[in-house]
Amino acid sequence: MLALRDALAPLSLPALEALAADETSLGTFYSQIVRDSGLAKKHRGIIKGLLRDGPDRLPADCQSFADAYRT
Repeated sequence: MLALRDALAPLSLPALEALAADETSLGTFYSQIVRDSGLAKKHRGIIKGLLRDGPDRLPADCQSFADAYRT
């Protein structure tokens, strides 16, 4: 994901460490990347179908990505 690379590149090491240590901020950050990259709209139908059919099979650490598709 080029959008992820581009968003992380300007961050300093302390900022990256702080982001990695805060699960809520990290989820928000990833969700924003998914929206900004257009990925959420490009594959929206397919992913929404997968989320609808098996939301309980999604690991907790993937919820932020799923939330980006749901909004």
